[in-house]
Amino acid sequence: MDAESQLEKELKDKRTTVALREHLESVKGSRDEVADPSKRRLDHFFDENDHLHDKSNLIVHQNLVAQSFLELSQAAKIQSRRLQTSLKNFSGALFIEQLNKRGTTAGVNQIEEEEAIPSNTVFDFESLGAEVSKYYRIAPSIDFMYGLQELRRKERQFKRTIRHKERSGKLSKPEEVTQGDSGEKTVADKRIETMDSTLRKEKNVSLYDIAVDQGSFSKSVENLFYFSFLVKDGRARVAADKIGYQATSIDPAERARQSTGEESRQVILRCETIPLR
Repeated sequence: MDAESQLEKELKDKRTTVALREHLESVKGSRDEVADPSKRRLDHFFDENDHLHDKSNLIVHQNLVAQSFLELSQAAKIQSRRLQTSLKNFSGALFIEQLNKRGTTAGVNQIEEEEAIPSNTVFDFESLGAEVSKYYRIAPSIDFMYGLQELRRKERQFKRTIRHKERSGKLSKPEEVTQGDSGEKTVADKRIETMDSTLRKEKNVSLYDIAVDQGSFSKSVENLFYFSFLVKDGRARVAADKIGYQATSIDPAERARQSTGEESRQVILRCETIPLR
């Protein structure tokens, strides 16, 4: 920085110092006028104080700005105390009602015409504070909705885990469904009964005649399937001779002897589809 710029900066700081001193003396000399609520001198001095604060570069400048601000704050406090009204008992409900009207009606002019509110009305903030202080920091909460909380500590309950052992008793088995339990007989039941009655009547019938349907291979397979139930129940047997396989009916007495220990055997059949076509 050259000597000329340094000299210019020093002159600027000196002018700011002089302006701040004059501002502080003006605030002190106009203390009563500034504290008067009917005049706007307080706002003017606050604006000027902010303007000089922006120009402050030195510590002495900040000190003068702070002194001026303290003087103005004291004047503002005195001004707020001088704001009084003839209304001694302030009504919070009336105050809220007036605010609601000003927010919902056409405008302030209409309210002034209806209620004839004087233009020089001042407001008593101390009465307002005394009226609304009882509502300070009160808001809906859990206590508001459900009542007071239970402060008594709950007693701890001690529980012991009991080991359960499996019962050694016999397991219940489902009941077997007998043939007579069903309401209506199916097609398979009717075919099996027809084969059984035919065997008991003829005693000995060729398996080819009783099971094979020359017109349908699927019907032949179904007939063999139905005949297998007669063999399984012990009501029929299959025996091979020189002619072929014979289906023979078994009477109840022989069926009882078979149930005592006679070993059953299996028969494997092979069906050729060529003769059936």
